[in-house]
Amino acid sequence: MSNRPSPPFAWPATSRPTAASYPLPAWVNIPDPALEVSILGIVWGVDSNGVRFLNERLERDFPHSKVKLLVAVYAASPTRREVLRELLTLIETSEGRLEVALMTISLAGC
Repeated sequence: MSNRPSPPFAWPATSRPTAASYPLPAWVNIPDPALEVSILGIVWGVDSNGVRFLNERLERDFPHSKVKLLVAVYAASPTRREVLRELLTLIETSEGRLEVALMTISLAGC
């Protein structure tokens, strides 16, 4: 078994990108921005920069993609109320191309 991701992963990033031992940029496996593809992801630690990044990818790089995200939040998470509002605004302006579900998690025992 290998710890290295292989296609068709769309977001091969780890929780600590600097600890990755393989040089795979995000979105690496989407061959053509004009394709209508669906992307599924589980993310945590989303902040305003993450929402801005997602918005840029949806608008500029992948205007035909549909994205479904599961956003995990926890007590010390940078995903604060303001970030959730930004994410909600992005969902509302994405014309059905972005769906997000929130999941609360506990870091106790980690």
